[in-house]
Amino acid sequence: MKKKVILVQPHLGKYDMFIRDLPLSLLYAGCLVDRSKYELKLFDQRVEPDFEEKLIAELKTGQVLCVALTVMTGEPINFALKTCRLVKETANVPTVWGGIHPTILADQTLEHDLVDIVVRGKGEFIFKELVETLDANGDLSQVKGLSYKTPENEILHNEDSHAFDADSIPIPPYDLVDIGNYKRSGFDFQVMSFITSRGCPHNCTFCYITSLSNKERRWQAEEVSKTVDHLEHVMKLYSPDYISIIDDDFFVNVKRGKSFFEEVERRNIKIKWGLRGVRIDEILRMDDSILRLLERVGMEHMNIGVESGSPRMLEMIDKAINIEEVLEANKKLADYKKLEPLYNFFSGLPTETEEDLKCSTDLIEKLLTENPQAQISGFHQFTPYPGNPLFDTAVEHGFVPPANLETWARFRLESNAENLPWIDEKRKNLLDMIYFTVYFVDRKYENFIMRENLFNRLVYPLVLIYKVLAKYRFKHHFTGFPLDIYLKDSFYFATDFLKKLKFRKIPSWSLRS
Repeated sequence: MKKKVILVQPHLGKYDMFIRDLPLSLLYAGCLVDRSKYELKLFDQRVEPDFEEKLIAELKTGQVLCVALTVMTGEPINFALKTCRLVKETANVPTVWGGIHPTILADQTLEHDLVDIVVRGKGEFIFKELVETLDANGDLSQVKGLSYKTPENEILHNEDSHAFDADSIPIPPYDLVDIGNYKRSGFDFQVMSFITSRGCPHNCTFCYITSLSNKERRWQAEEVSKTVDHLEHVMKLYSPDYISIIDDDFFVNVKRGKSFFEEVERRNIKIKWGLRGVRIDEILRMDDSILRLLERVGMEHMNIGVESGSPRMLEMIDKAINIEEVLEANKKLADYKKLEPLYNFFSGLPTETEEDLKCSTDLIEKLLTENPQAQISGFHQFTPYPGNPLFDTAVEHGFVPPANLETWARFRLESNAENLPWIDEKRKNLLDMIYFTVYFVDRKYENFIMRENLFNRLVYPLVLIYKVLAKYRFKHHFTGFPLDIYLKDSFYFATDFLKKLKFRKIPSWSLRS
């Protein structure tokens, strides 16, 4: 009988309502495991309500080598710990954590009695070797890229693994999941996430990337023909309607990006596209031939990091762009009617003033005015990641780093004000207002809310009415009589509840009708 390797995708919390992408990190983690010797199982808590019963049944077979989880900062930590507790209560099986959070905070992660092993950084080769070592009852100290606890509870860190080679990674084992579970909410679109490169060469001081070693963060891209072969495989077996490329930065090499889409066009692959990682300076380096090519191959959405409308904040985060370049890129994209830029912003930095925030909201209004296709994908709050420059700045301004996993689990993407001492109650109220109303200042609901069922037909005119108040609040930073802001959590709860009842479908912030 084959030994079993269990992979678990934890709940994301509130974001389960909106983020239902393939668990690619786990699929890639398992892609080098020898399936002639080992049985791989993947449980995704977001789509499998009975996953606990399934996990217990697998553990009781006595054949499980390990249970591996990918873990993000914030709410997913709680769900991961709950899963590990279930594992420990059921069987004597090691728990393995991977992902950015345990990579950056391996010591603190392993201090928790429910976590046994951490795979640091890109895990494909490391996890393969770990599985084989566990099966042979071998020496974990020989597995590069691993951190672990000894039987005496001593935490050890092996040297980094530098075995990763993008072109040596095979097509992920998509058969481990039901692809149909990952339709983007609201449209019944079959959306597949796709990776063509790893790493990022830029130095944004707020980003987790700058917490990693230079070798770990080094940008590596797959050879174009290999990537398009992978795409054809996906198209043939799963017939998706939309490919979402989730590279940290796809256009590091604009020439390589152009070659990729030229090959897509040459092979006559018909699909809609979205890009998660695009920079303003990359847009400015693109000529008309590239942008027309993107339109021809079906590109619809490009998530672009602007981050702030304040020149002072842009300098502080070392974004290496300026406001004039942002406006120039936005006007440039306005000439390409099929391309929809989705701009990302964040706030909550130490020393940020209300005037800095006003610069951001004013810039957002200008971007939306000067490019009718433009939308704002979100306005999130700063999270200090250990190891990057802004973490030290945050500590200097009173931030007390969480001492354990449970405290990190209280961090939220949309609001961490209670964890950031430089944000007082007045500023928190302002930020809460901005984070909520930003979803109503553009055309998201006109484009995304579905009107073919009773609930949506009722909600749609209410949304249009609320947009008037939302835009006024956003433009003037008006936080008075904030009943609507206080009710936002009820909105999220109702949305999730109705979705679970299949009474309505939730709009995606990434697809248009």
